[in-house]
Amino acid sequence: MSFRITLIVLLTLFCGQATLSATTTYSFGTIPITAPNNGNGISLASESYLAGVWTENYSGGTGTTQQIVCVVALAIITDTCGNAGPGTAQHIPLYSAPGNTASLPTGTTNYLLDDGDWHYGAPVSTNMTGLVSGATYQISFYQSSNQEPNNNKVYSDSWKVYVIPGANSGAYICLVAICTGANGDPAPTNPPVGAVLAYSSTAMANPGGVSTPWQLQTFRFIATSASETLEFVTNAIGTPGFQPPLLGLSGVSGQVVPEPGTCALVMLGAGVLVAARRLRRRSSTRTCGQPG
Repeated sequence: MSFRITLIVLLTLFCGQATLSATTTYSFGTIPITAPNNGNGISLASESYLAGVWTENYSGGTGTTQQIVCVVALAIITDTCGNAGPGTAQHIPLYSAPGNTASLPTGTTNYLLDDGDWHYGAPVSTNMTGLVSGATYQISFYQSSNQEPNNNKVYSDSWKVYVIPGANSGAYICLVAICTGANGDPAPTNPPVGAVLAYSSTAMANPGGVSTPWQLQTFRFIATSASETLEFVTNAIGTPGFQPPLLGLSGVSGQVVPEPGTCALVMLGAGVLVAARRLRRRSSTRTCGQPG
């Protein structure tokens, strides 16, 4: 019985779908429990931002005025960027906190809130190191959407996720469908050379005046260098009279996916072990049954 259990465990570990040998969590850090922000939230660009591995890729150019990209405690709906945040960002309230928090990874206490309005929000990125060129990796993350009170616009919110090979930092990306360069808007800024649009998340249909619950998203990519940048870009499309949609991001992690050949070898080895065990049993039975 113990042999069978051991065999099942080995097959599960090595051959389970998307079973991974190591997991890297890309943390959003911690929020200082000090006045004036009181642990509610903090701007990603703040000097007090602690232990996060994410960078806000803010252009600071014409058409961009603030940085409403903040780390927020899960249940907070007022002063989401801390006090004081950038400009009026500390006063950004939400209709409600995103639901379905029980689905988030164990120990999750905060998330990233990014303004989908190109004047205020910005892409965020983190550096992935220790990759093996040619290996397949799976990225998992959770997404949600929200709005400020008195904003009842209908939006379709999603994330565009880029992988930038060989880079150790992100870049300001403003999609041409959003940044037109007209009427005071920022000019469109294309992804850097070599950047790959690895994933477009499932669109979150926000009917207006609500938050949408956390949704798990996963995708895979093949590494082409030992260090690559993972970058998230907001993609918010709304009805006329654009008002700030807010996108949530949490539980970002990366894992290496075993090659199919690894599973095949394990199964072949398991078959050999089973055959050898049966052969030993038969030999033992025959020996014991012979007359003395």
